[in-house]
Amino acid sequence: MGPRTLLLLSTGAIVTLWQLPYGHQVLYPLTLLATYAHEMGHGMTALLLGAEFDSAASNA
Repeated sequence: MGPRTLLLLSTGAIVTLWQLPYGHQVLYPLTLLATYAHEMGHGMTALLLGAEFDSAASNA
């Protein structure tokens, strides 16, 4: 199975799971992980541009 097929299958599984009654709760840990990675990208960019990055806070 190629990487493109795997990506399409996982995308389809996530979209399908999101529509199920408890899909949001099942996907919540992945949502937190994606949010963490996104916010750390902002922090890394700030550091690369010479700004300070002391902490990150999330209201999740």
